[in-house]
Amino acid sequence: MPTYDFECTHCGHRFSELVAYDKRSEVPCPECGQKGAKALMTGFFVGKSSSSSPCGTGGCPMPTPGACSGGGCGCPF
Repeated sequence: MPTYDFECTHCGHRFSELVAYDKRSEVPCPECGQKGAKALMTGFFVGKSSSSSPCGTGGCPMPTPGACSGGGCGCPF
């Protein structure tokens, strides 16, 4: 099962959840408990990771540190 990023349509809380594709609309917000969180568009990485990537030097290029976990920005972490 893939991990999806969501934003709650009720309280605006953003979170990630491991969920089947056809169950995305049933995911409750961990903050307010309401269903109806919308799946966010996220990037993905195809190819080899490089030690010259920004994360390889300890500095993540994402606005929120750790937001690139899973390799979405080329970061191996």
